[in-house]
Amino acid sequence: MKNAEERRLSAAVARNVAFVAAVFCLVVSLLIITSYLRSRSAPPLDTPALQKLIEEGKGQDLKDEIRDLDLLARQAFFAGQQFRKTGTVLLLLGIVVLLAALRAAVTHSKATPDPLSLPEREPAGTALKGSRWAVGVLGGLLVLTAAGLLFVATDPLAPSSQGERTVPPPPPAAEPPVSAPAVSPPAGAEPAAEEIPQEPAYGPAPGREELLQNWTAFRGLDGDGNAHRDMTALRWNEEEGTGILWKVKVPRQGYSSPIVWEGKILLTGGDEKVREIFCYEAASGKLLWRHEASGIAGSPEKAPKVTADTGYAAPTMATDGLSAVALFATGDLVCVDLEGKRRWAMNLGVPTNPYGHASSPMIREGLVLLQYDDKKKGRFLAVNVATGRIQWDVRRDVAASWATPALVPVGGETLAVLNAAKKVIAYEIATGKERWGTACLKGEVGPSPAFAGGRVFAAQEWAPLTALDAATGRILWQDEDAELPDASSPYATEDYLFLSSAGGLITCLDAKSGEILWEEEFDDGFYASSLRVGEHIWISDFSGTTHFFKPAGTYEAAAPSRVNEKVVTIPAPVGGRIYLRGIEHLYCMGSTGD
Repeated sequence: MKNAEERRLSAAVARNVAFVAAVFCLVVSLLIITSYLRSRSAPPLDTPALQKLIEEGKGQDLKDEIRDLDLLARQAFFAGQQFRKTGTVLLLLGIVVLLAALRAAVTHSKATPDPLSLPEREPAGTALKGSRWAVGVLGGLLVLTAAGLLFVATDPLAPSSQGERTVPPPPPAAEPPVSAPAVSPPAGAEPAAEEIPQEPAYGPAPGREELLQNWTAFRGLDGDGNAHRDMTALRWNEEEGTGILWKVKVPRQGYSSPIVWEGKILLTGGDEKVREIFCYEAASGKLLWRHEASGIAGSPEKAPKVTADTGYAAPTMATDGLSAVALFATGDLVCVDLEGKRRWAMNLGVPTNPYGHASSPMIREGLVLLQYDDKKKGRFLAVNVATGRIQWDVRRDVAASWATPALVPVGGETLAVLNAAKKVIAYEIATGKERWGTACLKGEVGPSPAFAGGRVFAAQEWAPLTALDAATGRILWQDEDAELPDASSPYATEDYLFLSSAGGLITCLDAKSGEILWEEEFDDGFYASSLRVGEHIWISDFSGTTHFFKPAGTYEAAAPSRVNEKVVTIPAPVGGRIYLRGIEHLYCMGSTGD
């Protein structure tokens, strides 16, 4: 009797636990589903209020409201995504407890058989087979339900906000590039012999020293933010009319930073109808030429949907001194010579991501290096800058990202290091072979890697700040206390690491240990990345104010400089002058004696 009473008590406890676990699973499931349905019916990245501001917004005040609302929308989007992921984990734990409790309840609910009074009865275990089979089926259904909710939890974007787009396959390496003004033959058709384009002559590219005297790519030649020149005394203030040599309005909006080569400034702009490259004379600001990215095989008839703070021309151009390449949100990659004549063009496939494409091309060893990650797949590919042929194309198991490759020196060679969720990965430039990969990132990855002193630094909201060994990818230290950047890439020296956030906080950390050395708060936040010019680090905030401080363990600042419009780009320092793109204008700053 005592044994039977204990079994009945155990069965009752197990049933109560199972009931509580079932209620818990039901509540969590409803919360996950509700969050998902809300994100589909009113996607945070496509709110009516944001769209109304975009359509009606004219003037700087409304543009600032758009930026602020968009930032809140993106924070809500990823907070909701994280909530659903956490809920799914809790749901799986609840299912485990529920199944264990049900199994215990079934096991203990059967009395021990009496072989004297029931000589013909089947063995005790046989009587439980049906119940155990039912519990197993129920468990399988619950696991399938959890798997479905896991998909819901990680769905990066509701179709109602972006829609599904067909991504064309990349052009085969053997196909000739599209050249202007020639028209490509229909897909699958062989061009006539006389129509096959000849590979253009491509003279030797300038050496490293000449490249460093110009400004050739996003954050400079290596992508490390080092200007390799001193302009310590240069200051400007548009309201006071000092330090600004000229200012011109850019015909089309874009968030690409300017690059400079031998007296020519190059940048891009565009909208849903037209995407263009603009070339200005550095001495005067005169528009020398403009090149429209049109007539490209595979380019979409209808431009993809993008958000206001990314647009169609966010990637910064790159040049090797002979050619310049530009990439747009349509997936169109265009290469021109420095007189504006097209060398080749191709479409890489329209990227599917929440905002629009923003990763910039880099050029090294005669190759255009392109980080091309979206929500369906990740790619890192190299295109021969002289011929337009794809050299290699590596598929990556990562999520959508907006970072740009950093070209990191390691033991006498250079590796391309890329940030994306969930990994920081280093590749050999000549072959695209992965050298190392370390999982340490999550969420939306916008900032590019920083590097110095044999270390690579990955900084991004929603993930710990991580320092990695540049040769092996081994994690050296991590920090979760610093305020991390939303889009602004960090800057590193051998001793210090500097972060700038969208909330307006600049943080200095010890590069060797990760210890926070100082923090300085500003009224406006930062999307632009920092830049080292001479003895100061420069960074522009949303308001158009450029701040200057020394790369040191204490905050040592110089007087700031200002223009009268929003700035989210990196200045290009060349020949004693600074070329800075605002939200509407291109500025040239320098002394009157230049």
